[in-house]
Amino acid sequence: MRTIRRAAVLGLTAVTVSVVATAAILRFDQPASREQRLESFKQQLLAQYDLADARFDTTDLVAPGVARDGIPALTNPSHTLIPADNDRLVVVQIDGETVAYPLNILNWHEIINDEVAATPIAVTYCPLCDSVAVFDRRLRQDDGSTRILEFGVSGLLHNSNVLMYERSTMGLWSQVAMQCLSGPDAGRTLDQLPFRMMTFARLRTEHPDAEIISTDTGHDRPYRANPYASYLKDPNAIFHDFDYDDRLPPKTLGLGIAVADEAWFVPAERAADAPITIDTPAGPVRVHAGPAGIEVLQAPQGARIVQSFWHSFSAFHPKTRIVPDTP
Repeated sequence: MRTIRRAAVLGLTAVTVSVVATAAILRFDQPASREQRLESFKQQLLAQYDLADARFDTTDLVAPGVARDGIPALTNPSHTLIPADNDRLVVVQIDGETVAYPLNILNWHEIINDEVAATPIAVTYCPLCDSVAVFDRRLRQDDGSTRILEFGVSGLLHNSNVLMYERSTMGLWSQVAMQCLSGPDAGRTLDQLPFRMMTFARLRTEHPDAEIISTDTGHDRPYRANPYASYLKDPNAIFHDFDYDDRLPPKTLGLGIAVADEAWFVPAERAADAPITIDTPAGPVRVHAGPAGIEVLQAPQGARIVQSFWHSFSAFHPKTRIVPDTP
């Protein structure tokens, strides 16, 4: 039976403090309550974006105090063949080229605008819901031309998930909703690419020639530190207040799939022993789960796919079918 549960508020915790200590953050100088100051900051932040045709209620958005680009996205970062320390990696393969994106870098940047095999992509990660999605940044226009998008971190959260912004339009895009939520591209989606979560040890064995994103990013960040480690381990820690479906524990990790108005969620533990195939109107999606997370082995064009905690995915996709146990 599906019920909706209101998330308990974790609030501005050590997680936020650790991350924004090195970022551009809100300075509280005026004599007002914390709630008033955050709301004022949120309104200032929202004023920087194109909210035309918004597909959300701004009261549902949270601005924890990080300015636009306070968490700096990376664009065309350096690649290296030097072995990285053991870490969870987002592995992307296109036309025989393999590139790995360490979460210890994505923890501090959340978005990497890159190019693999001449394909412009955005590798995105939100630590608050352990969510990973890889987008093809080419957006087809009505006249048949193609526009290449570039994303940054907006400083806003929706359902405990990062809201990205597109630099040329200032429209807001959701990683877990997997579509544009405001501005001239509202309602549009991008093609998405399969990805595999791996440890470095496995990458070295299976793809010894893979390139790895370098920590030489031009930003001074403690890349070997993980400010989210305790948050990710605590099953009861949820960053802010929002509604989610309680059919699964809120921080159940899995693969979310959306095709048109239908959605499916495969908990990682149910795909750990052997791959699972989900038949969708766009075609089959084949998924396996390993120690590092989700591995998307097959995904057709038209299927939107994201690794995520259940709470965020179910908030964006309330009619989700849980597989393989539910029809």
